[in-house]
Amino acid sequence: MLNRKYRGADIVHEISHYLEEVLDLTYFNQLKASLTEGDYFTVIEKLRTEYLDPGTIVIEKRKKNDYFYIILSGEVEIYDEIDSENVEEETERKYEKINTLYEGATFG
Repeated sequence: MLNRKYRGADIVHEISHYLEEVLDLTYFNQLKASLTEGDYFTVIEKLRTEYLDPGTIVIEKRKKNDYFYIILSGEVEIYDEIDSENVEEETERKYEKINTLYEGATFG
């Protein structure tokens, strides 16, 4: 969430509070319950913020992804290819919107 090499305990607690209480992310509440406090804060320290322009492709189907995303603001639209089995050119591919994720949603 914060792109710094070192984050003090106050910052980590602030991030943790935001994820658990403000966004009410069940995932982080469960994670905190299953780890020691030190291990949990080590995970929290690894988070960073990424600001993306509208229309940016975040994850592509059938491509490797090593990231877990949390939508802090805005929305993410999810599209799937339709009738693209015999299409060779990327410009010929057709997509349909299948879902929209909003603040607090996770994916990846």
